[in-house]
Amino acid sequence: MEPAPSQPIYTNRVWNVIAHKLKRLWQRIRIYSIRKTDPRVQDWGKSDPEERRMSSIIRRMIKKPESELLLSPMSSRYFIRNDKNQMLIIFSEGEARVINHVYGYTVKISPKTFKSLYSTFISEVEIRRDKLEEQYQKNVNDSLQNIISDMEK
Repeated sequence: MEPAPSQPIYTNRVWNVIAHKLKRLWQRIRIYSIRKTDPRVQDWGKSDPEERRMSSIIRRMIKKPESELLLSPMSSRYFIRNDKNQMLIIFSEGEARVINHVYGYTVKISPKTFKSLYSTFISEVEIRRDKLEEQYQKNVNDSLQNIISDMEK
């Protein structure tokens, strides 16, 4: 016969479960504190009227089909140029600028507003890319069909 273990087997399992739950609790506390202190995620509270107006202008300009959307990956700046309205908008993390041949305004924007504008901008770029890709595919198919019809003559 084997000697009885000094501790019952079930206590090791219980201690493992308790240790795991404590680790998870500590992890949750750290994630919560990081989210509360990270300036990229924080909201500044109530946004001021200037920031709301600037956000509205940027969203409207992004949605206009005649607006040209450009981005600079190295400097993390996003450009919206509209020749019809003679307007250039540059926004980056922390600020947005509206430039016209008559005026130029700079408005500070919160990280939460920037994140929202960024997602709107990128979504519109993706929509336009999809349309361009569809046009390209249609042109390729038409060209191939023309080659086939020319060969049959």
